[in-house]
Amino acid sequence: MTNLGSFISGHAQEYPDKTALITSQRRLTYSEYDERTNRLANGLHTLGVHKGDKVATVLEGCAEYAELFFACAKMGAVMVPMVTRRLDDEIDALVSMSESSILVVASDHSERVAQMRARGLLRDLRYLIHIGPAGPSERGRAEEGILDYEQILAEAPADQPPTTAGGTDPVILLSTGGTTGLPKLAIHTHESLLWNVFNFHWNVGFRHDDVCLTNLPQYHSGGMNCFTVVNGVLGLTGIIVHHFDPAEFLRTLEEERVTYLLLMPPVLYDWLVKAGADKYDLTALRVFFTAGGNFFNRDKVRANLPHSEIFYLYGQSETVGATTILRGPSIFSRGDSVGRVQPVMDWRLVDALGEDVEAGVPGELVLRGPNLFSGYYGNAAETDNAWRDGWFHSGDMLSADVDGFMYFEGRTKDVIKTGGENVYAVRVEAALTAHPAIKEVAVIGRPDPKWGEQVCACVVLEDGHSVTAEELVRSCRAALAGFEIPRAYFVVDSLPTNPVGKILKQQIRDAIEEGELRPLGAQGASS
Repeated sequence: MTNLGSFISGHAQEYPDKTALITSQRRLTYSEYDERTNRLANGLHTLGVHKGDKVATVLEGCAEYAELFFACAKMGAVMVPMVTRRLDDEIDALVSMSESSILVVASDHSERVAQMRARGLLRDLRYLIHIGPAGPSERGRAEEGILDYEQILAEAPADQPPTTAGGTDPVILLSTGGTTGLPKLAIHTHESLLWNVFNFHWNVGFRHDDVCLTNLPQYHSGGMNCFTVVNGVLGLTGIIVHHFDPAEFLRTLEEERVTYLLLMPPVLYDWLVKAGADKYDLTALRVFFTAGGNFFNRDKVRANLPHSEIFYLYGQSETVGATTILRGPSIFSRGDSVGRVQPVMDWRLVDALGEDVEAGVPGELVLRGPNLFSGYYGNAAETDNAWRDGWFHSGDMLSADVDGFMYFEGRTKDVIKTGGENVYAVRVEAALTAHPAIKEVAVIGRPDPKWGEQVCACVVLEDGHSVTAEELVRSCRAALAGFEIPRAYFVVDSLPTNPVGKILKQQIRDAIEEGELRPLGAQGASS
């Protein structure tokens, strides 16, 4: 029964002086990493945290994030990272939903949390642990359960904490990235996260001397599971970014001789190019991993990083990180494919009746395998709805070619029905982003008395560009059937997103229906 924390201890014995973590503030060897996670695990135990208890966090990227995860793993507790961009009431609800008894917060959010508590939120916490100085209103209140992170470590023994946790025991609750309502908390175990490490290692082939960097926050499944956990289990060197600054990011890539870069979404690469990526020595970078939306700038990445192998992934919190991976030449020869399903998972594409669809026909992706989540914490109804007949129903529509390469078609709720035909929003979005004036786009359906629904597009323009509806219609005709071409186009400065970056299409629909957005001056194509 493997415990994820045991990997840190094993690496500390094998190569104690190897650098494990790098931040702008400090560097930790594996020996120090192991000692600090042992002390933290023992300190949490002293506070009454036992196997299965929940420890929530409100943190940006920091070394303590990684320490907390592996300390919780070592002693059997369950980490519950909060997406810091969420509203206060949402964080309060998720902390309560998870039954967390401890919240760990760093100085950049300490006063926010203090104000939340002053309003009566987070009332069920037993302890609030501060990394760095506490907010002005909560300093010097240890008697009220407000504790200092470093003091807990200093007062706790460095011995290996005893635990019986591992295997199928929960180790983290991940917020799903839903676009409506409060997110669910997907339960992942030591085993499911370990299988994700195997998946990544199978595809990437990590090396002992790899130095890994990402811009993803650690509350994100990618930042935590595809970076922090992968690095710790495989004994790699990880660089943790607190705040994304393109110029500083590039300096770090060069100075630390970074070999593995996980950068999402693809648009962020353009920021590095604008910051002068061509002026830095990036030849050490052998792996460039990206995800999130249409990989529109793949040719630019290849031109700027000729020595790097390029990977693209599609995934969900429920599958830990990567559901499919596309790599190397396939990125350029397979069009808009998101790759093949990871080999550890069985998969099917099914219609509304649960029957398998043929190659090229969109269907809902259903999965099973040891890396999948075991359920939604405290939500049996949603768990039963997601897991049916032994398969996880992803809610994502994909199609597959005869070679097993997948093509994302949209969410099951993101299919527009017009005149008896199904229009997949992601297909229309891909056609529109091919236009040089379009930076981002969201395609939605709105009620239509004749056709049932009308296809509409909400677009963000590239700086300095303008466009007409007629131009967009002409551009779409080369790639789409007549019924797929949007009938109305709306230009906005930015698309509304949730805290993990997913587009809130319902907000766009509401803004259109309420007259807040006005269409460009032409109708789309005829059916």
